[in-house]
Amino acid sequence: RRILPLEPLGRKELKAAVIGAGPSGLSASIGLARSGFETTVYEQKKQWSGRVCGAFLAPKSCESLRWLGVGREAEGLGAPAATVAVYDPQGRRFDFSVASGGIPALALPRKTLEEILSTAAEKEGVKIERGVRMLPEELDADVLVSAQGRFPPGRPSPKARQRWYGMNAEFENAGGKPGDVSLHFFGGGYIGMLTYVDGITNVCGLMRGMVRDEDRKLFEKFLGKDARAVTPWKGVGPLPFGCYIEERNGGPWPVGDAAAVCDPFMGEGIALAAERAPDLRE
Repeated sequence: RRILPLEPLGRKELKAAVIGAGPSGLSASIGLARSGFETTVYEQKKQWSGRVCGAFLAPKSCESLRWLGVGREAEGLGAPAATVAVYDPQGRRFDFSVASGGIPALALPRKTLEEILSTAAEKEGVKIERGVRMLPEELDADVLVSAQGRFPPGRPSPKARQRWYGMNAEFENAGGKPGDVSLHFFGGGYIGMLTYVDGITNVCGLMRGMVRDEDRKLFEKFLGKDARAVTPWKGVGPLPFGCYIEERNGGPWPVGDAAAVCDPFMGEGIALAAERAPDLRE
């Protein structure tokens, strides 16, 4: 968001390179292109593949999408989520509102979000090269943006006491209505559930330590008895947490997860939304 307020430079010879075609990289490319840079995005994957993440976008994220000019489209394809149900380890339920300033939260598949942003970037003249793996030192550009996610080259591995692992899958007939969002806490982790407009429920979780087969069954116990997986379980970890923003000294500008910015999806996104929820109990 530091880029967009700039006045157009009017000098197309200035070049910008963005590594990573996720939400952060594509958003940055839109801002750079609008600011007058000839912008190229490099994405190592040839085609889209599933991510280990939820699909909850906090109102703050939806506001940013509106600011980028794609908010109405995203809201038209997503399911509004006005409240979140939180279950403590004893099964007690606490509901709180997450709408802010008239903007609701949103249940939107990650793939749909990236398709919306890719189309918007290309309309701004951004060139997106897929199936190309690039490192910052290999690129020559006036502005270089690193949007390589939580595991960019050079990031130190998490310490043993911080080893958290994530799991993610999607189910049909899971019992939720479009826009339903819930968090279920248990000893050593939590499960997040969110239902899209088409009735498919995204189930993601975070656990301390490696996820075993019996842990997956623990995840599934929160689903309806008729639930059926439509994607296989995916895992990732150990996940780095906390602030890790390297002093760049003129190097690439990290954005999104590469800059330790809070992920808008599911647990972290709900935490952001909850900051302004007056009825949320500690």
